[in-house]
Amino acid sequence: MLINEYSEKNEKYEEQYIVFLLQIKENAAVLIGKASLSRLRFFMSGYEFAFQETTGYRLWFNREFQAFIESYFSSSGTQHWSTIISLGKTDEEAFFAFFELLELFKENV
Repeated sequence: MLINEYSEKNEKYEEQYIVFLLQIKENAAVLIGKASLSRLRFFMSGYEFAFQETTGYRLWFNREFQAFIESYFSSSGTQHWSTIISLGKTDEEAFFAFFELLELFKENV
């Protein structure tokens, strides 16, 4: 499989990933240094890369969360979800906004 290809969606992996993200919210200082959306984004990118390298599975989360954020904010597909969430907020405010939106995302998926 090519790196940019998505395999069939695996609900177990996706649910575990969201649980892991929620643990980061509770332990941000330990896991990423502080409550920061930019730090979270970089951590997520590294985690997703390592996950794909070890399992051969590409997580669907970013793709689906991107679409959710674009729809929620009525935004076009030219900006990353983290940029859209960050508009008009400090990095820490955006971090907590991410988790509020993650809860809405969970309810709508």
